[in-house]
Amino acid sequence: MSQHEKVEKAAADLGKAEELPFKADSFDSVFHIGGINFFSEKKKAIDEMIRVARPGTKIVIADESEQVARNVARLLRLSRSTRDNKVDTSVPV
Repeated sequence: MSQHEKVEKAAADLGKAEELPFKADSFDSVFHIGGINFFSEKKKAIDEMIRVARPGTKIVIADESEQVARNVARLLRLSRSTRDNKVDTSVPV
């Protein structure tokens, strides 16, 4: 899909970040925008994002503070398995 194509179908599902209601290898893209600093089990939530991403998928996690971004980067590096997913641990300046 080019960056200018419209998304025809989209759905929103309510679930716990630590127990995502999707099968493994379900998504070509995984984005999490804001709020990870409120999760009680951040590493488990990140492991779930990795689980539902297809191998090779880029996972993007953005949050509102530099400290949280650093913690997420550390958790991604410590995660049990990133499979073949690209991990970019850059922190906003």
